[in-house]
Amino acid sequence: MTSVDPRTSGESGFSLVEVSLALLVAGIGLLAVFALFPSGLDLNKKAIDETQLSMFAEEVFNGYRTLAASGSFGSLETETIGPAAPHIWKNYGADISIKAGSGSVSYMALDAPVEEYAFRYELDIGQSPISEHIKYLALRLWSGEFTTGAKPADYYTEIYDTNLE
Repeated sequence: MTSVDPRTSGESGFSLVEVSLALLVAGIGLLAVFALFPSGLDLNKKAIDETQLSMFAEEVFNGYRTLAASGSFGSLETETIGPAAPHIWKNYGADISIKAGSGSVSYMALDAPVEEYAFRYELDIGQSPISEHIKYLALRLWSGEFTTGAKPADYYTEIYDTNLE
C-alpha cells in the first residue's frame, strides 16, 4: 500500500482563480455595505429633524394651552410665548419668542455658542367655526433657519376655553 502525501499531490490549497473570485465577491459585498452609509446618514438626519420639529410644535401648543388656561383665551391671537426653558436657552440677539404669523427661531445653549436647532415657522391662530369656545392652532415648520424648497411639517391642534362660567 502506498501513502499519498497531500503536500506533494497538488490537490491541496486554493488556486489563484479561486482566491481572486473570493476577493471579488467579498469586495462587491463590502462595496454594497459602504453604499448604504450615505442613505443611512440621510435617514438619521431626517429622523432628528422630525423629532426636533415635533418637540418644538408640542412646546408651542402647550405654551398656548397654558395661556388659554390662565385666562387669555380671548386674546390668543395677540399673545407671545417664549422658550419653555429660558434658563437653558439664549438668543444671541435673535428673538426666540413665538407669536401668530411667520418668523424664525434659533435656539442656542447657554454654555456653548453653538446653534442647537433653528426653525422657520408659520403659526395661524383662529376661531373654530364649530364653537366660540374653541380656537385652532395650525403650525407649519421648516427645519433650518434659511431652508428653501424643503417640504414643511404641518401640525394642528384645538384649544378649548376651560374658563367657562
